[in-house]
Amino acid sequence: MNIVENPPSALAFAGAPESVARPITSTIEELAPDLRELSHGIHGIAEVGFEERLSVAFVAEFLRYRGFKVQVGRYGLRTSLRAEAGSGSPKVAVLAEYDALPGVGHGCGHNVICAAAVGAFLGVASQIERLGGSVVLMGTPAEENGNGKELLARA
Repeated sequence: MNIVENPPSALAFAGAPESVARPITSTIEELAPDLRELSHGIHGIAEVGFEERLSVAFVAEFLRYRGFKVQVGRYGLRTSLRAEAGSGSPKVAVLAEYDALPGVGHGCGHNVICAAAVGAFLGVASQIERLGGSVVLMGTPAEENGNGKELLARA
């Protein structure tokens, strides 16, 4: 179902005016095949916390290809990532997880969480000049076995 052309209900754009939500959703839908490829690629890599070198490189290249300046290894964590669109306030952060479970792989679906977060970031970034403010994508390593988000917050 194409939710841009056929929203499932009147609540499809709850929280944002349709004039804001529709172009963001449209951008995400256009990127869906690439986002699916991103998810599958990260799933195939399946690196555990603090070892997500290939995963973070894959996400960084995905964003660079789309024209974003990407910083890898921020805040003292070599597998963290930061990309930003827009400037000023309000500033919204979208968190992307990409670590896998030891001995299991992506049983918690962090590959999907990462692709969804990247999609959300790209969708909002496509409209940020019109909306004002900024949106930040934070790649958060070691969600499963190392409290990567806490380390990022402390830094």
